[in-house]
Amino acid sequence: MSWASPAETLTWTGATVTQAELEMAQSIIELFAGTTELASDAGRISTKNLRLLKKAVAYQAVFMQEHPDLFTSMDMTEMAEGSGSGMQISLTAYGLYLAPLAKMCISQLSWKAVRSIRVRPRDGEARRRIEAQSRDRDDYEGCGNWEAL
Repeated sequence: MSWASPAETLTWTGATVTQAELEMAQSIIELFAGTTELASDAGRISTKNLRLLKKAVAYQAVFMQEHPDLFTSMDMTEMAEGSGSGMQISLTAYGLYLAPLAKMCISQLSWKAVRSIRVRPRDGEARRRIEAQSRDRDDYEGCGNWEAL
């Protein structure tokens, strides 16, 4: 069973797809999203992320209808025609495999977001406590001066 249903796909895209097409689309979305249907069945995916995954599968299924060679195409980033026209095609990463709207949905998944890690103490008291702990430890002997960030 896929995250999206044929009825949801029709609602979101206006296109009719079969359950088999949704299953194929799901396998591709799982590769790019870094999760599986087992994780959603176990309740490990939030409602927002599940909604994005459903839409990604729907968009991918419709994209695949228009690109039937998806499973047999070559991974190319550029195509240039010989002398004369100078035609050139450049695609973004995975442009041959992933529907643009599916890519947008995947990029908004919470585990795909860039996160920052705080490395400095929030206040002066915490900083003094860390510095005091470092002075009390014997294993820093001979290592030079240690200073909190």
